[in-house]
Amino acid sequence: MHVLIAGCGELGLAIGRQLIARNDRVIGLRRRAESLPSDFQGLSVDLRGDLGCVPEQFDAVIYAATAASRDEQGYRDIYVHAQRRLRQRVRCARWLFVSSTAVYPDDGSVVTEASAAQPAAFNGRVLKEGEDVALATSEGCCVRLAGIYGPGREMLLRRVRRGDPPARSRHYTNRIHIDDAASLCVRMLDNDAPSIVNGVDDVPCSEAEVLSWLADAMASPRLPIASELPSGKRVSNALARSLGWRPTYASYREGYAAMLRAPVDG
Repeated sequence: MHVLIAGCGELGLAIGRQLIARNDRVIGLRRRAESLPSDFQGLSVDLRGDLGCVPEQFDAVIYAATAASRDEQGYRDIYVHAQRRLRQRVRCARWLFVSSTAVYPDDGSVVTEASAAQPAAFNGRVLKEGEDVALATSEGCCVRLAGIYGPGREMLLRRVRRGDPPARSRHYTNRIHIDDAASLCVRMLDNDAPSIVNGVDDVPCSEAEVLSWLADAMASPRLPIASELPSGKRVSNALARSLGWRPTYASYREGYAAMLRAPVDG
């Protein structure tokens, strides 16, 4: 396949490596393409600006861009307006928009792809608008990824090291290792994949559970635990698994154990 990856941050790079490993041709768009690995063909492009250098025909496009600023305008500029402009320029048989489980409500419920997307926060609302852009034509599809962790994405490890309290006992969280997120995105390029799929590991759990496990694994003090009304969500990956996809890291235990075993640079 000839694949365009629009947005080559950590996830875009992980996707690209998996595609190259199976002998697909990859072009990556990044603001500074010189920072891409040597086996990527890269183009220096700001998706909010001139797209004239972007080829017009691909087998598939993966829109994995990230917002330049974490505010509503920054989100809408990249996930809605920039995506729409790129869609108008490029023709392809499969268009994958990388979305988020933030489109679901945060009421502690169990959610599937059939659950209503009724986000309360601006990030979820704008991502849902981005999904609508992707799904406006038949070649569009979306993967709703939970919180990505892995090398370079160590927010929870830093939180335990700093002792940032509290850990919430009834706030439900979902994760996916970056390598598993990439493999699901690659699977979504196949024509038999449904239009919307959740990307999470097998074990949604409370924030307190994962932070307490991490503290024990790191020989650090456990964070104080707060009890409150249910929040977050428990996202099912049953549809993704029905496609034959399986997470290499079935839960936070396997994924974070691998990270903690990895040598520290320097």
